[in-house]
Amino acid sequence: EAISYYAFQRERNGILSQKYFDKALLLARKALKLKPNIAEAHRAFSWYFLASGLHGYASLKAKHALKRNPSDPESSFLLWASTENDNIYSANLKKAIKSNFILALLNAGSLARRNGDYNKALYYFTQVTKLIPNHIHALVNIGNVYLKLKNYDNSKKYYLKALNLQKNDSYVYFNYAAMYVSMRQYRDAEDYYKKAVKINPNFILAHR
Repeated sequence: EAISYYAFQRERNGILSQKYFDKALLLARKALKLKPNIAEAHRAFSWYFLASGLHGYASLKAKHALKRNPSDPESSFLLWASTENDNIYSANLKKAIKSNFILALLNAGSLARRNGDYNKALYYFTQVTKLIPNHIHALVNIGNVYLKLKNYDNSKKYYLKALNLQKNDSYVYFNYAAMYVSMRQYRDAEDYYKKAVKINPNFILAHR
């Protein structure tokens, strides 16, 4: 599961990741062979398929995991992520949120922000920072919400905190650049877009 997620994060930043996907698949197969009747083995496969973009297989393995452990919030999240990831009212998502599963909180926050419910988005992202104070993506997303509200002081505060913690994530620089665009400070925006592209040359949105 960890290697699947690591491979996904590498790929997101334009770094070669196939060998990590291959390793994750190998380990998932070993887990399933050793313990075919436990939820975690099927869940490991589900993570691999989700990270690889194979949502149909991911949902199937998540269902197998839930059949063996119906109370597992992580498997509920995987089923949501692979079948209905635009539905903030999903029972599977709510189940994962109730257990404070970090990725469920982050995804719920992102959905709330896209739906224009900024108070709810801030609530979900803040819940993450209560559990993990230096969670990079939660900090960036709080900055994104404040940017939507045109609260530039708070937006900058959270982006800078994220940048001080992680200087190798192209999305952090991309979002910081977007703040400067919103403020019409285009020279500063260009500088940070260039930093995002330097980390990930294939970052299409940053090039645009």
